Amino acid sequence: MFPTGESSLGVLKVDPLLNNYAAEIQGRVDQYHDTLGKINSHFGGLKLFADSYKTYGLHTTATGVDYREWAPQAQELSIYGDFSKPPVFLD
Repeated sequence: MFPTGESSLGVLKVDPLLNNYAAEIQGRVDQYHDTLGKINSHFGGLKLFADSYKTYGLHTTATGVDYREWAPQAQELSIYGDFSKPPVFLD
């Protein structure tokens, strides 16, 4: 989407007043590329990542509720609540 290197700061040619912020802009462009690379490697692309709300989180099923979370660095995940009653499903 965004080119890497010098050409990624083409905005500086359009608005020279941004020259004082070139390092910050480049840092954001680099962070974008890093994040996009992680999304591509973990999810297989931006579209699959955007659709991950269909898989992750709480979802009702025919047999109850499924919970999935993406937390690759987590050592432990917990859910707290009153689970002594059957769940109420809202349509």
